[in-house]
Amino acid sequence: MILFYTLPETNRKINSEGASRVVVLAGSFNGYLNFGDLLQLRGALRWHKQHWPGAVLCPLLHLRTVSDEKTLRELIEFFDTPHWLLYAHHSEEDANSRAKALGLEPLRVSDSLTPAILHVYGGGFFNGFWGRWMLDLIEAVLHTFPIGRYVISGQQVGAEFAPVLAEHCRRYRPDLVGCRDPLSVEILTHSGIEAFFSGDDAFEELLRYAETPATANVTSLLNPAFGLHLNLSGYVYSSPTQGDQAQISDRVISQQIECLLQLLVTRFGPSSIPIIVGSYLDPRHEVQDTWAAVKRTLLTRYLPQFIGLDIAGLLLQGRLEEAIPLLRSLKLFVATSYHTALFLKILGVPTYLLAFNHYYIQKQSGIQETTRSFEELLTIDPETLRKEQETVLLAHQKARQEWKELLERELSETPEKWGVILRGIAYLKEDEKRKSAKIKEQEQVIARLESENVAFRDQLESLQRQNSVMAEKLEEQKQIIARLESENVFLREQEVSKLRQDNAALSAKLEIIERSRSWKLVRKYWTMMDQPFWRLILSPIRKIALIAYRALNR
Repeated sequence: MILFYTLPETNRKINSEGASRVVVLAGSFNGYLNFGDLLQLRGALRWHKQHWPGAVLCPLLHLRTVSDEKTLRELIEFFDTPHWLLYAHHSEEDANSRAKALGLEPLRVSDSLTPAILHVYGGGFFNGFWGRWMLDLIEAVLHTFPIGRYVISGQQVGAEFAPVLAEHCRRYRPDLVGCRDPLSVEILTHSGIEAFFSGDDAFEELLRYAETPATANVTSLLNPAFGLHLNLSGYVYSSPTQGDQAQISDRVISQQIECLLQLLVTRFGPSSIPIIVGSYLDPRHEVQDTWAAVKRTLLTRYLPQFIGLDIAGLLLQGRLEEAIPLLRSLKLFVATSYHTALFLKILGVPTYLLAFNHYYIQKQSGIQETTRSFEELLTIDPETLRKEQETVLLAHQKARQEWKELLERELSETPEKWGVILRGIAYLKEDEKRKSAKIKEQEQVIARLESENVAFRDQLESLQRQNSVMAEKLEEQKQIIARLESENVFLREQEVSKLRQDNAALSAKLEIIERSRSWKLVRKYWTMMDQPFWRLILSPIRKIALIAYRALNR
């Protein structure tokens, strides 16, 4: 189960009488600062604001990505929308306390809420890596809100996940489905789902920056030869198919990157100074973007000098325009980020998107006219590459225009109650299955607990019997102790009585001795011996007496 939280003002806004159109936006941005994800959400928000200025726009945001109120305020300012729906899985034990610390409260949705719009904007998450998790989130929204219109745009769909997504579409019936690459359209069409080529949801945002006027002599001192972005996170080279053993090892990846660096050094010279671009401001260890990849690949062994540029950081600071002239001056750009590569192509730089797995090969297909290796690309005239890129970009631009017109027509119609009912019925059917499975699971738990209870009861009865036996033995021991204590008292009294009698007898004998004449003489003798005069006289007499006594007893 997924829990939703929001600010008190958002709760009041969406539940007030005569509330404006409510749009829930779910997509690739969940709080982690990825260059492309930031722009996709901002592009979707900008489109809705332009067409329905009074709409209440509520993007989804993972609660655990927001560390404090300052972070939330920065997101509100960057995206220019005060209304957010923060979500957490029920297994996240600290969700309530985290939400409270941010000034949030549980989301409230009144029964009278006007049917809302759900817009699942772009990204490459409908695949074996993240697809099931994302659908769970989307279906939680469909369960929480009365959704009158449901649209999907800018998606890359993996062939391995298409059956799951198609089943979801048949159940919840999105009104429009748009894909950012023709291959995704083909995959969904083969799965029985009508889909359109919508292009990428960040396209207009990237075009906006590309319109920055050129600045003369801005790169004269730097003169960088080429640019490079590296992302070595697991999803870049692993297979999204569970159980697939055809995974590329870390060693193979390192070798391929080393080969790439050697080719670049050979082409541009060992003293060339490239621009190294970072695109993800993400603290997670599993996200190995450029700055982590620099260390992991020993890049500085080949390129000891470079210009570092973080386009995600510049974007968040509102300074991305400052980097445009420098990026435009590049003769070549190599990337492992779809949106970074797309951005450089829009800037007119010959750009190659690296691909180590099917996920990235599909990304390549959306923004490259011809599939070729990097070695082959180096042999082609840069002007030819630019013209190829322009052809692809014009196709995207045309697709975007057609898609936006289609989207506007669809969302301009009044949301149908029938759509809400159909999606509600579909969810309830699925919810019934989930609850049945949950009940079955609980019944199994109850059966196990009852079995354990019987075993515990048997153990308890056994322990009670043992306790009864031990109690009897304890009683016997108490009786023995009482008898021994009684005997001990008797013996002690006997011994004390005997000692008293002996003491009385000795006292009587001592009294007789003290009254005898001999004792008086002895006492008189010792009294005299204490005096020096008598000791001098009596000592010789005593010695003579002892000698005589010994002589008589021989």
